[in-house]
Amino acid sequence: MSVRVISILLAMAEPTWLAHPLPDPKPAETAAPVPASAQQPAPPPPVAPAEQPVPTQSPAPVRIVPASPLGASLASQPYRIGAGDRLRITTFGEDRFSGEFLVNGDGQIVFPLFGNIPARGLTTTDLAASIATRLGPDYVRDPRVTAEVISFRPVYILGEVARPGEYPFTEGMTVYALIAKAGGLSYRANGKHIYVRHENDGAEQRLRLQSTTRVQPGDTIRIPQRFF
Repeated sequence: MSVRVISILLAMAEPTWLAHPLPDPKPAETAAPVPASAQQPAPPPPVAPAEQPVPTQSPAPVRIVPASPLGASLASQPYRIGAGDRLRITTFGEDRFSGEFLVNGDGQIVFPLFGNIPARGLTTTDLAASIATRLGPDYVRDPRVTAEVISFRPVYILGEVARPGEYPFTEGMTVYALIAKAGGLSYRANGKHIYVRHENDGAEQRLRLQSTTRVQPGDTIRIPQRFF
């Protein structure tokens, strides 16, 4: 047998599986994603109960009042007459019903013909109207009356100043000016706060000491001692 015939026979005997390659392996199955709505959040860690504070008795609050109530000028608010004020009352065309009058300790002035007339707590406009009502029409026809304060009641300063005591009030007076009249602060004085009591108030107010802090007639200013 020739070599060519043998080669043909060997080619015909080659396995048929080489012509049909094996299929690709099947990919591994992956788990389907779980929808977000089905996911359960992890429970939060337990929280220890908060400790209840033990009630304690706190001290009474100290009311800090800004300087603005005292800083207002007397011209910006109605001034109320008080004991110790000296007034000038003028009735036009009637000298007998004009003159200077001192408000006494009872808050009254002694006016000609009528005697004691209440003045404490009134404005000068209120007092002038009160006198005009008394004068007309029996004593003066169409009376025109004016009233003004020519000197105010004094102010008082106590505590850590060189010369505590009573001092005359001048319009626009500040606490700094009053302290200067009293000889300045002592070395023990608290230079940050003062205590103020108005004439008709029963309690003191604690205020910050500022250069713009005004004094009102009849005020009592107390300079406290500082703690070393």
